Amino acid sequence: WIAHDELLAAHGSFCKVPAESTLLDVCCGSGVVGNSFRDRVSKIIGLDITPEMVELSKERLDEVVHGTVFDIPFPDSSFEIVSNREVMHLMPEPAKMMSEVVRVLKPGGQFVVGQIIPFSPIDAPWMFRIFKKKQPLLYHMFLEDEFEQLLTDAGLVDVERREMLVWEDIDVWIDTIETSSWHRREIRSLYLNAPEAVKEVHPFEVLSSGKIRDCWRWLIYSGRKPDNS
Repeated sequence: WIAHDELLAAHGSFCKVPAESTLLDVCCGSGVVGNSFRDRVSKIIGLDITPEMVELSKERLDEVVHGTVFDIPFPDSSFEIVSNREVMHLMPEPAKMMSEVVRVLKPGGQFVVGQIIPFSPIDAPWMFRIFKKKQPLLYHMFLEDEFEQLLTDAGLVDVERREMLVWEDIDVWIDTIETSSWHRREIRSLYLNAPEAVKEVHPFEVLSSGKIRDCWRWLIYSGRKPDNS
């Protein structure tokens, strides 16, 4: 699992809830994002749809449950904080996930989410093609204003963000069971034949060895559920 310690630490550093709080990491995957809040909250619960991820994330989190983000199996106002990373672009209707996140947050609770965002509308279609070939379930390549609108439309307030640039080895990134060998070749071709307009706004490099390194722009957002009390 690709996990950058500095990027993960940035998620955890956004934590603004009391130390006795409980966190829900939705679509927890391997549990690395939820674990970045370790020692900042008292309990970390994971939620994932696949039994394999449930078992894997149990190695890092205090408790893990099987379920879907469209019907989070917890009552209203259950958590002081919810976290997520790089999942909403896989959902045809990400607003449904956000409504569930807000539902299970306590009033005044916090949502922390990280997402890869294009540098501009120019490189967004090119990035979509690359990510779609790597992950066939991809539905969206959010621009920053679109993603922030998704959060505010869900009712979150006091939204703030932090930007991080992370250089990624593309051959490592595409070395997954979900990416066919043909799609791996196509992804490399998209880099090798990138339009000049894309090169002007999106930093990446092709080394003499043939290795491709791409600079990903991560935006980490924090928002709060209004406290109507």
